[in-house]
Amino acid sequence: MYNVNPVKQTKMKNPMYLQPEQIESMKPLYGYVPTMDERSGTIEWYKENSNEVVYATPNWETEGICPIAYSNIETGDYTDVGTISLVGKSMEKQIEAYRDIVESVISGIVFQK
Repeated sequence: MYNVNPVKQTKMKNPMYLQPEQIESMKPLYGYVPTMDERSGTIEWYKENSNEVVYATPNWETEGICPIAYSNIETGDYTDVGTISLVGKSMEKQIEAYRDIVESVISGIVFQK
């Protein structure tokens, strides 16, 4: 018999970096709404009746770093936009930087049509 003690995950009360849970409550941008994928934990900005989805999940692979990408659901085309660093910024500045880059990516999608 194995002795398994699962580690209980708790949400940080005062996180150093922007957390995915904080993004879920953000207002939509150009009709794109942030949601957390229940299986993967990624933050996806999606608009109903749109083929594009924007992925922007803080701390995805590295604490304090947020990769940004978008994908066309129909074609499967995936575009890696880059990353933003949240390191050394106040929470207010992290939120501002995050919203600015996501808004820029979404506006590029919306206005290219």
